[in-house]
Amino acid sequence: MLVVHHLSKSYGISPVLTDVSFAINPGEKIALVGPNGCGKTTLLRILAGQEKPDSGSYQLNPPDLCVGYLPQGGNFNSDETLADFIRRTEGDLPGLSLQLEELANQLMQSPLNTGLQRQYDAVLAQIEERSCSAAGAPSVLASLGLDHLPGDLSLSALSGGQKTRLSLASILLANPKLLLLDEPTNHLDFEMLEWLESWLKHSRCAVLVVSHDRTFLDQVAETILELDATTHMLKAYPGNYSDYLEQKEAEQARHWQEYTDQQAEIRELTKAARHVRSIATFKKGGKADTGDKFAKAFFANRSLATVKRAKNIEARVEKLLNEDRIDKPRSSWQMKMDFTSAPESGRDVLILEDLSIGYGDTVIL
Repeated sequence: MLVVHHLSKSYGISPVLTDVSFAINPGEKIALVGPNGCGKTTLLRILAGQEKPDSGSYQLNPPDLCVGYLPQGGNFNSDETLADFIRRTEGDLPGLSLQLEELANQLMQSPLNTGLQRQYDAVLAQIEERSCSAAGAPSVLASLGLDHLPGDLSLSALSGGQKTRLSLASILLANPKLLLLDEPTNHLDFEMLEWLESWLKHSRCAVLVVSHDRTFLDQVAETILELDATTHMLKAYPGNYSDYLEQKEAEQARHWQEYTDQQAEIRELTKAARHVRSIATFKKGGKADTGDKFAKAFFANRSLATVKRAKNIEARVEKLLNEDRIDKPRSSWQMKMDFTSAPESGRDVLILEDLSIGYGDTVIL
């Protein structure tokens, strides 16, 4: 359905995405996670066709696949009313009908024109799709708690939660096969969150969602794509968000163990190399310090062999420090809160005496 090949993107000299590759299959629910500012929104905008990558490519299958994109914060015309927005979302059915009529007349004149036939079929499919959207609008608006709003209400008068729900409604009415959702849970109450979770879980749409809501991701996601803020590369983890955290914790523990083991090996090898070199060092009064030429040559040769051993050990250390180097694991920022029990403050927490509250001559209490 969607295949991404080696996407890279930079802003000036700052890389945002580096060699990003992944695929989304029909019906698959994938979450894109990572720290703020690491490039998640940029990736969604590229896939939605609103930005261009510096290199790499992506393919939709089929090429005309209907993609619904929910940007963070939405994009509304403040002069537009709710009814105008819904009509625009449903599409220009009268205009499509006129276009279909014109194509039908042309086909009567040229019935063997395959190009005209393809255009006719495409417009007819659009009309059928838009008609279904128009028919489904009342139920979608009702599901999202928007059916009670008057059609002449200005979009600028909507709350943040209502705008989020209206954006979702416009996407759902388009009947997309792939959803790109950037923080869809912002400003949604618990009831709407539950509705969205249920809809996404039971929908046949493929979904790529960015969210910091862990509970939401646990309910919806089947795969987690982590965008690393340092390498700007993507790594996939099977399962929901809780599964991802467990895998990350195990991965971090393995990394620390491998790093610790290598550091211990480097220390031991460095110590061994130093010891071997000390053995090979010429010492005044030692066995090599003699007038006997045979003994002197014999112990000198042994010293050369010992130095060679020391160099081999040092070469191994050099390799561990460079080619086989295991970097120290990065410490991720974590907040720790300790809610210790507070001492008892007494039986009377607040005492009021002869208190009056009012405005001017009006006394309330």
